[in-house]
This record gives sequence, structure tokens and C-alpha cells, in this order.
Amino acid sequence: MSDVLLKVNPEKKHKYGVVRLPLLHLRMLGLDVVRDDDSEEPQVSGHVVMPSLNSIDYSSNKNLVLAQMKTLADYVNAHGEFLIVPEPESN
Repeated sequence: MSDVLLKVNPEKKHKYGVVRLPLLHLRMLGLDVVRDDDSEEPQVSGHVVMPSLNSIDYSSNKNLVLAQMKTLADYVNAHGEFLIVPEPESN
């Protein structure tokens, strides 16, 4: 699993988290999923983008986006699908 972040700047790796979500679950929420690792040099292997979870939609329909994000977080928490947990910020 550590090779997923192989191309991430070593100084930033501690900020990354990786979770696993079934594609069917995302689609049931009405979320489109687009592969983001098709470029020649993907930064994160297996990374996907959910175009509808973006800052513009968040600004215009905050309640819907927050509800979708909470549903995703609840799934990850309930199923323990944390693959890589970011390190807490130190003060």
C-alpha cells in the first residue's frame, strides 16, 4: 500500500490519507467517478476524482454536498476502510 503514494513529495506524504470505497456505493449516491491516474505520471496510483464534489457545487448546494460527504465518511468509518491515515498536525 505504501507504493500508492510513491510519487508524492516526501515532505507532503504525511498529509495524505487513502480510503477504499466501493464504486457501486459512490454511484448509488449519484456521484460520477473519473479515473485520475491515466496520465503518464500519476501522483497517486488508483486515484479517482468525483467531479460533483467540488468547490463550485459546494458553494451552490452546500447541504447536498455535505450530506454526500458525510455518507462517504460514515461508510469508511463503519467498514474500517482506512488504508493510509494522515498524521495529525503538530503545533
